Amino acid sequence: MPASGRHIGMYLLHFSASRPFFGAGNMHLGLKMTFLTCVLLLAMATGANRNPENSNPRKLPRGVKCLIDQKPVTNRKSFVQYKQGKVYFCCQDCARQFQRAPSKYKAWANHHLVLTKQYVQKACPLSGETPDEDSVVLKVAGVDVDLLCAGCRDDISKLALMKQIHMLFDEEAFKEGKFKLRPKNAKK
Repeated sequence: MPASGRHIGMYLLHFSASRPFFGAGNMHLGLKMTFLTCVLLLAMATGANRNPENSNPRKLPRGVKCLIDQKPVTNRKSFVQYKQGKVYFCCQDCARQFQRAPSKYKAWANHHLVLTKQYVQKACPLSGETPDEDSVVLKVAGVDVDLLCAGCRDDISKLALMKQIHMLFDEEAFKEGKFKLRPKNAKK
């Protein structure tokens, strides 16, 4: 018998049309159709709950990649607690590799916390000063970083991505940028 609700309903409709229902023949046709409609609706409703897209309505933001393999992270199952947040991975093997040597991936993990909107930036990661109306924004691997001057932005934008991440998200820059845990009830 097919697994999805839609196919089960079609099978039941075909089955009931070709065979009498409980030996009653056509006498209880209205009752048969009511029963089969209920079965069909129930099968379709339970089939919709098996869809993995519906099981977790809170998805990760677009562009979240595994720190280890740089593969897209498609679910929230593989993660490691880090700085009161969660760093997500493509698989459990990558999560274990991160746990063995977290210091090797600190800058990427800090970037990941900001990318997934668990942490927010409060100051420039280079100077530690609060951004004002003259500050500029540099997009680094999906994260908008507020910088105080266009000169810094231009210099950093010329660097390779790995150097940009280390310059703006290593432990010292994370402290200077006053990156803080986003309150639970704040809008993302």
